[in-house]
Amino acid sequence: MKTAIFLFLAAITSSVHAEIFKCESATGKIEYQSTPCPLTAHQHVIEIKKEDPRRLEEAQTRFKAWEAEQEKLKEKELKEAKERQEELDRQEAINALKRSAIAQEKAAAAAAAAAQQPVIIDRFYTPLYRHHGPDSSGHPHAPHAHDQRNPNDIPARPNAIDANRQTSPHDRPTFGR
Repeated sequence: MKTAIFLFLAAITSSVHAEIFKCESATGKIEYQSTPCPLTAHQHVIEIKKEDPRRLEEAQTRFKAWEAEQEKLKEKELKEAKERQEELDRQEAINALKRSAIAQEKAAAAAAAAAQQPVIIDRFYTPLYRHHGPDSSGHPHAPHAHDQRNPNDIPARPNAIDANRQTSPHDRPTFGR
């Protein structure tokens, strides 16, 4: 009972005086604790020095100055990163505009080249399949009333004036269509 009271009083006084107990066991193991050592261990009491209030205040002031400096550095780095990203975005926009201009130039050159090619008009062209939909009987390629030609008509053969005209696969007669 006396040891329990002693330990209780030692614990109360250790928190008030801010002491640390260094306990060395018989095997040589060392432990640091805030409560007194057991009776089987060798005990050393280490006093914790209280900090001078002026030095503590100076340390807090230095710490706050360091924090402010770190915050400024962080803000500066964020600003620089934002500026770098804006520059990269601007360069990407310029590159996109260049690619668009090149594509437009190529399209214009292709259109100009297509305009230079002769257009061949075949007045004898007869489509092999008319895509007008089925007639009333369900036949998908039957002639309709708006067709002016008879499907059995054979297109006229080109005369001597059309001798230089290129032939088309559609120049063949369309028998029965």
